[in-house]
Amino acid sequence: MRAGCKHISVCVPFSGYEAVKGLFGHIHKQDDVTIQLVADQANKREQLKRAIENLPSSIKKSHKVIVFADDDITYGEHTLRWMLAPFEKESVGAVGTCQRTRRVETTSIAERVVDWIFADYIERRHFENSTTLAIDGSISCFVSERWSGRKLNADDDNFWTRWLLENHWEIGYQYNEQCQVETKFEPHVQQLWRRNLRWSRSNWRSNWTSICKVANWRTYPRGTYSLYMSGFVNFGLPTDALLWRLWLGMTSSHEQWGTWTKWYFIWWLFTKVVNRIGLYRRNWRDVIFLPVAILWGWLHGVIKLHGLVSLHQVAANMAHPFVERPATVGLPNTEPDNGLGDDSLVLGDDQLKEIARFQEEIRHHETDADKYRLCTRTRDDLLRRHADLRLLIAVYEHVMLDECAAYRTFKENSVPATNQKHDETEEWELALL
Repeated sequence: MRAGCKHISVCVPFSGYEAVKGLFGHIHKQDDVTIQLVADQANKREQLKRAIENLPSSIKKSHKVIVFADDDITYGEHTLRWMLAPFEKESVGAVGTCQRTRRVETTSIAERVVDWIFADYIERRHFENSTTLAIDGSISCFVSERWSGRKLNADDDNFWTRWLLENHWEIGYQYNEQCQVETKFEPHVQQLWRRNLRWSRSNWRSNWTSICKVANWRTYPRGTYSLYMSGFVNFGLPTDALLWRLWLGMTSSHEQWGTWTKWYFIWWLFTKVVNRIGLYRRNWRDVIFLPVAILWGWLHGVIKLHGLVSLHQVAANMAHPFVERPATVGLPNTEPDNGLGDDSLVLGDDQLKEIARFQEEIRHHETDADKYRLCTRTRDDLLRRHADLRLLIAVYEHVMLDECAAYRTFKENSVPATNQKHDETEEWELALL
């Protein structure tokens, strides 16, 4: 609000609705700022969609810029003004910010190491995006909305960027710290593994999708080489081992072998430091983590290989990966336990997954009072969706009557003008009631 947002639309999972609603009571609302809270299934892309759909028409007409912000980020009062500046160029469709991590103060060595690895990841991504954007306008966020015919539930930010670039919009990028956005990671080994595995899968899909588009080779030559192609061969340990083996093999018999090896070692060390200079500049003590950076780079190859062989998992929540059979998408493996019976044969995959999430969520509540509140919220949401569908059917009916004489004759005379089955007609009439 202090940064200048005029309307805030918050979409949270059903399980967090009451908690977030309670927080709103402690927020001082300004007269010219409105806050809207809606609930939806725990799916980031669906939550973004729902938040946008619920924007009032008056807001959509008067404001042309949407800021997407996760619940774990913070930014200063001047950030939004810096975000808006690149939009003065009409061809710019989105703006990236200067990203940083909020470092965690802890006495645990393991947590400090994990926290630094996350900070290092954000710094290197910032370096890659800023350099390739400056050279040819490319950015490391290409990905298809579907992968192997399956809808991606992850990679929402990649999808937005891909859509903008493929529709010939430019991406702006603000490097100044006045446009800095901070995020925070949980410094736990489990989080480190899960997040890097998910990011690795996204990179494999992203790089392959980008390379398969011939237009990218012409439009973004630097990005195609340094971001997309390098992703297929950039495995730290075998690459470093091969380079050192070749170097020693070529120079071992040279009389100045020691001197040349020292220079080679300096060059090799420089390649490990160059995209981390900003991190060391802000905190020179982070130099002690340089061995961690090298070791992590070698270990990351294992994560990349794991991500490669598990590309079929397209959900953001890897505890429930996408598979063909609905029974394994969060529902119990045996039909008697899930309570759906034959309903599971007629419901679609998305509906089954939605029900599975509801089952899992209601089982997490310990008291009947909490379960009852969840049931009533879900019921009201389903009724609202039903009402929206009935309104949509009524509008379609109006268009059909205006545009199709045969359909209008059928409605007036109650005699079908085609060989259409009566079952569908009766269902449609019931929906119009």
